[in-house]
Amino acid sequence: MSDKRRAEIEAKRAKLAELRKARADRIKADTERRTTEARLPQHIPLGSPSRGSRDSGGDRSPSIPGTPSFGNTIGLPGPSALSMSGSGRVSRQSDFSASVGTTPAQPSSATDHVIERVVTPRIYGDLIDVEQELYELPRKERVSYNKEVQTTAIETEHPDDYEDDLRQRILKEHDIEKERLARDKELEEEKLSEEERAGILAAPEFIDFVEQSSKIVQRALNDGYDYIRDYTIGAESGGDDSEGRVKRVCEFYDERYGKNRSITDVDWSPKVGTPLKDILYPELSVASYNKNPAALNEPDGIVAVWNLHLLERPEFIFHSQSDVLSVTFSPFHSNLIFGGTYSGQILLWDTRSKHLPVLKTPLSAAGHTHPVYAMQMVGTQNAHNLITSSTDGTVCSWLVDMLAQPQETLELVHAGHNKTGEVAITTLDFPDNETTTFWVGTEEGSVYQANRYDRAGAKAGLNQYDMYKGHAGPVMGLHFHPLIGPVDFSDLFLTSSADWTVKLWRAKSLAKPSTAAHAIPPLYSFDEADDYVYDVKWHPAHPAVFGTVDGSGHFDLWNLNTDTEVPVVSTSVGTGRAINKLEWDRKDGRRAALGGSDGRLYVYDIGDMALPRESEWTDMQKTVAGIVGGGQANGTAENVPDLSSFIDNMQPALLIDEIIRLIFHLSAEDGPATLYTLARTCRAWEGPALDYLWTRLSSVAPLLQLIPGVELVDGIYTLKATNAATDLTRFHLHASRVKHISHRRKVQVQPAVLSILTRECLPSTHPITMLPSLRSAQLSTSNCDRLQACLSLSGTLSKLDIDLGFKSRISNEHISQYLELVARTAIGLQCLNIRGSLPESLLGSVSSMCNLHTLSLRLGSTLTTDALLAIANFPNLFKLEVHAGHINVDDLSSALSQNTSSIFPSLTRLHIRAHTPVLALILDNISIDTLHTLRIEAEETASVPAAWGPVFKNISTKAANTLRNLTIEHHIEVDDVDIESAPNADTTGPSPGPPITNTPIPFLDLQPLGSLQHLVKFVLDTTLPPAMCDEELEMLVKGWPALQHLDLGSGSPVRQAKSLTFRSLSLLAARAPNLKGLILSADLNGIDVSTIPVDTPSLHTLTRLTLACAPPSKCTPVAPFLHRLFPVLLEVDGLPEHEDEWDVVRTALQRS
Repeated sequence: MSDKRRAEIEAKRAKLAELRKARADRIKADTERRTTEARLPQHIPLGSPSRGSRDSGGDRSPSIPGTPSFGNTIGLPGPSALSMSGSGRVSRQSDFSASVGTTPAQPSSATDHVIERVVTPRIYGDLIDVEQELYELPRKERVSYNKEVQTTAIETEHPDDYEDDLRQRILKEHDIEKERLARDKELEEEKLSEEERAGILAAPEFIDFVEQSSKIVQRALNDGYDYIRDYTIGAESGGDDSEGRVKRVCEFYDERYGKNRSITDVDWSPKVGTPLKDILYPELSVASYNKNPAALNEPDGIVAVWNLHLLERPEFIFHSQSDVLSVTFSPFHSNLIFGGTYSGQILLWDTRSKHLPVLKTPLSAAGHTHPVYAMQMVGTQNAHNLITSSTDGTVCSWLVDMLAQPQETLELVHAGHNKTGEVAITTLDFPDNETTTFWVGTEEGSVYQANRYDRAGAKAGLNQYDMYKGHAGPVMGLHFHPLIGPVDFSDLFLTSSADWTVKLWRAKSLAKPSTAAHAIPPLYSFDEADDYVYDVKWHPAHPAVFGTVDGSGHFDLWNLNTDTEVPVVSTSVGTGRAINKLEWDRKDGRRAALGGSDGRLYVYDIGDMALPRESEWTDMQKTVAGIVGGGQANGTAENVPDLSSFIDNMQPALLIDEIIRLIFHLSAEDGPATLYTLARTCRAWEGPALDYLWTRLSSVAPLLQLIPGVELVDGIYTLKATNAATDLTRFHLHASRVKHISHRRKVQVQPAVLSILTRECLPSTHPITMLPSLRSAQLSTSNCDRLQACLSLSGTLSKLDIDLGFKSRISNEHISQYLELVARTAIGLQCLNIRGSLPESLLGSVSSMCNLHTLSLRLGSTLTTDALLAIANFPNLFKLEVHAGHINVDDLSSALSQNTSSIFPSLTRLHIRAHTPVLALILDNISIDTLHTLRIEAEETASVPAAWGPVFKNISTKAANTLRNLTIEHHIEVDDVDIESAPNADTTGPSPGPPITNTPIPFLDLQPLGSLQHLVKFVLDTTLPPAMCDEELEMLVKGWPALQHLDLGSGSPVRQAKSLTFRSLSLLAARAPNLKGLILSADLNGIDVSTIPVDTPSLHTLTRLTLACAPPSKCTPVAPFLHRLFPVLLEVDGLPEHEDEWDVVRTALQRS
């Protein structure tokens, strides 16, 4: 019997004993009361009520000390004292004087302080009660109260059988308790065998119960609601911090299902309409996975349904016998999920069933036999079909409840393909409210339009004439603009490709089918990505917003109304591996599901950027109109013209835009005259050739020559006909084509010519821009005057370079006025580069340009602390180069102490020159996990020596999860270097004081950098190589699994206590398998490479090696040693003074 059970029995026995004692006490009290009542004399008048009535006395001893009982006659002082009978009536004392004598009052402790008073008797008349019925009414119950009894009288005496009943109940309860204890003892003695236990655990009912109940518990635990919230406390009225920011909501990953798998497709649960109600599960998302090559017993493909309220495991798991490449929820049935597989099968799973599909297509020629990468459900609630496509060009239409054979099949072939007519489909999409016509992206990079059925002017199948050509790689994603809002943009669609670009297209009208081959160029090209762009999706609610994901692990959010050159927000997702798919949620578009190649499903919230203003649709119209009219229809480069307006008049050989671009490119190498000749060749080429000719100007001289009456006389542009009316129509015609202008050369003009231009462009605070399409401009102080300023101003200006020089700090009024106008007019300015001594008066203009994305300030010592702090709070600044070597750390610390938030909230690339204390302070206040590229140029003086420990510690704290490129530059004079006496050269402990000048960076300072787990490139360009040995280098590189380039200094090695040897190469080959470039400064004196073990993979990726040292005395063994370490090594370099020795090594390596 367990201790717990024994304790329960003892407690019940104690309770039973208490009941028995209480019963005995009641019996004893009743006996004593009866005995006392029998001894006391009582006067019971005739007609007194019976026992149990309302006025029956019983034991009515008052509870107040000193108060006599009402059951006896009370003697009062005085000759006419009243008496009170037990019936409660008051009568004259003479009526009862013979019965009871007066007894003197006995003092007691309770009445010692009671003052006795003489009571004057009152005369009462004799009353009689007469009852007579005057009316025949229902007799009412008479209820009377007195101050003694206010509740129902309780019977204090129990019947004789009450004791027997209580005894029986106690005995019965005791017997029941004994039986229960006996049963518990039998269960304890009778233990389950392992087989019985396993049978219970394996029972389907038990498994279902545990599965469902644990899900409910986990959902409740993951609920983020604050159950102890105090609503009496006023909420803060600050702004929403989600504006302009992308935040990660959660990350779905289960080691059991996602290990060694990649997500191939994602989808959100849709809103399903039923006759009774709309069903919406916005918290559910689905992801498909490919095969896990390391798990032979697991299914090749899986589909996981994830719940935002259940983060630890999937809500549902479904299995497939082949890799699942595409997946989608049924928009008309909330329980159905469709998947396309690598084998070509289409599978249907039901959340009400088990893991296996409830329906699937047969592996036959009737359906797909190639991988299915795209599928989409089209139609309505009562009539809908599932459209699927495979890489052999087959498009099938299926009924949801019958997957035995497709309802219809299309074979998309193109006659223009050389080897085969098949169109390898990689992606597919239907415009909104369209169920017949669709567009497909292919492996060749082209996009085609196709029809499911014959329609007016077009047959079923692929449109042979219209080819959307612009990508140089496979099309990975295609998405049409959703039909939302007051303006219809549903003819616009986006494509993403393996050529690192995203392109914007306009679908050709179906009402005007082409009758000849027609290459349709894109409207615009977005070339910001640095890797394959795997998917692109328009936002479901905002007309100008779309998102992209690429192979570098970035989620880019674009807003065309804000910027068409760079994304408004670029977020590094997860571990930095490729993101394969993107899908917006169906509820309000605030959340995006991102499927990663690491098997993780990420959910991000874009905040208020998902909420469009009423003017967004009108702004989008203007943006599209500007793109179409901006000469960028082919979508590859800014300076390539739009040929869509005249392409139909060209010869068939010139219908291909690549040929036209090649013609203009080759002609531009011969000079402007050739392009001008091409412009006059035919009317169709006039506009594009002139666009190409005027896009980029290196001087304003060509524009000045377009002004009537202006001639170049003795190097000065002079207005000859001063009285003639100036017609600037031709000037404005060509000035509108200029997109890039440089004012590097000094141009002298007559004041009359200058007045013609400046009176139009700078007459007031609202200037008229002479170059309306200008995007970038370059100016310098030496030649900047009123003319260059007015010809460098435009509302479309996005990049500005200004060279002020360092020779003088005189104020330039034209530059000052120009920068003020730029700050007010060029609201789209994103990139600003300033070099030279900037007057303090101009720093205010720069500090007000808070919308900059890229900023370079090489201002010498003219940059102030206040200006630096203002720049640090720019919300959208992504890239910064700043020279702050003169900034005092105490002044900066005082300024930062007044800052309420982290500095540089969006900075991803930082290039800074400063003293190490200033560097440490800036890095300590920078936002966490934003930097991915950092370049530091450390300055050192006698008063401010270099202290690297805090700098490297802050780098590892602030950028451990994002930093990919790190460059450290530090150069000093080495005439009086004493390496061996430097305390920092020893690893027994850090230096207790500040670092000594002219000493190498110790390993203890570098050690925190080992936490940069995503580091790809590390450059340590210092005059003295770092003080570390081979084992310490191995410890450092162990934390950089993705390292591809390592540079630890290429200067001449200096004799020091610790240095690297040839053994470090063997350690690097084992610890850094992805290394492609390596630069080391090693000491090879007395090293025999034949004795160094080689413990590396069979194939290493290193192709270039630079060793800043002389080779060993025996050069012959070096080449085989290097070849065993790095089989694909192509280049080996060393110090120039030992070029001959390294030539021997290179020759031997080539022979190996």
